[in-house]
This record gives sequence, C-alpha cells and structure tokens, in this order.
Amino acid sequence: MFKLAAALAALLVVPVAQAQGAAAAPLPTTTPAPTAQPVAAPAAADASLAAAPAPCCRLAAGSVVELQLGGSLSSARHKRGDRFALRLSQPLAVEGADPIPAGTPAVGEVVHGARSRGGGHPGELLIAGRYLEFNGRQIPLRGLSVGQSGRDQINGAMGAAFLIGPFAMFVRGREIEIPADTALHAKLAQDLDLPVAGTVAATAALPVSPSSAATTDVVQPPKE
Repeated sequence: MFKLAAALAALLVVPVAQAQGAAAAPLPTTTPAPTAQPVAAPAAADASLAAAPAPCCRLAAGSVVELQLGGSLSSARHKRGDRFALRLSQPLAVEGADPIPAGTPAVGEVVHGARSRGGGHPGELLIAGRYLEFNGRQIPLRGLSVGQSGRDQINGAMGAAFLIGPFAMFVRGREIEIPADTALHAKLAQDLDLPVAGTVAATAALPVSPSSAATTDVVQPPKE
C-alpha cells in the first residue's frame, strides 16, 4: 500500500510541475505589421510641363488677306470649277506671333466663266478665293475683290471691267484677260490662331479639304 500511494503521488507531481512550467513561460509577442506609406502625388508643375503652350495671337474671321494672281486668267480658257494659283502678297501678322510670310501659296476658283459669243454675248468671269496653304494646312478664305492697283492692271490690259459684290466679276464685250500678278484681296473665313513668336507650333486653323472649301461661297452665275 505504501508503494502504491508513493507511485500515485509521483504521477500527480509531474503534471502539476508541467502546468506550473507552462504558466511560468512568457507568452509570445507579435510584431505589428508596418504601416504602408502614402505615395506622393506628382506635382502639378510636372503635369504642366507636358502641356503645349497656348497660342497668344488671333486673327479674327473677316480679316483682309492681300493676294496676287499667280498666272493670267481668261474667259476663253477658264470655266466654272477651275482652280488657279494665288500667293500672299503681304504677311499675315499679329504682334507677338510668327507671321505667315508673303509668298505663301493660295488657291482660287472660277465660280462662273463664259466665252464671248456672237449676238452680243460678252465674255464673263467670276472668281473667288478658297484657301491659303501653310504648314500642311488649308486656311479657308471667302470672297475675292480687286484692289486699286489691281484695277489699274486690269484696265490697262483690257479696258473697263465691272467689279461687283464680294466676288471679282468681269464682263466685257470681248474675251477677258486678267494678267498675272494682279492685286486681289480675300478675307479669312474663320478665326486663325498664329503661333507664339519663336516657337515651331503650326497654325490652329482646322484643315479644310478643297471640296468643302469650294462650298464656302454659294453663287448663282449671271443670267444671260
């Protein structure tokens, strides 16, 4: 009995010692996860560096465009729809902007043309400006008229001519011949932003196809 009681006592001592050791062991500590640092947003100044500079100078629609005729026109050779060459005789300029230089090519169109015929039918020619060609763009024009120096050139070449309305219209008993280099002027058909001086920016005019430019002016030919 004494040995059995001693064995039971030994069995009870071991679990108690283990429990005390477990209680005495320090609890494991956990390290908190690092807090994510916010990513700084790019400075507004960096974004502004990529922005293209806005044009500073604008020519309003209706501004006069001084032109010269690139080659002669004739009621005997030209008919409705024929295109002809023009060129800018004076630069288009605004203070602070790069100008569109003199000599820039332009295009005009014959709105109406008729040969001189028997029975008192005179030669007729009605012409209009269509567009300037600059930096790969077409800058639309409207109307066409003859300046004083142009009138002198025409009168010296063919006598009196009738110049009416927003277009250059010529009516003569014989064939009409308008000499090359005749001074003409048209007007801008829309606002035009010129690039800031010293930059290489192109003009802000929208490209206009020749077919759409031709519809800028709708004119009925003179009645016979």
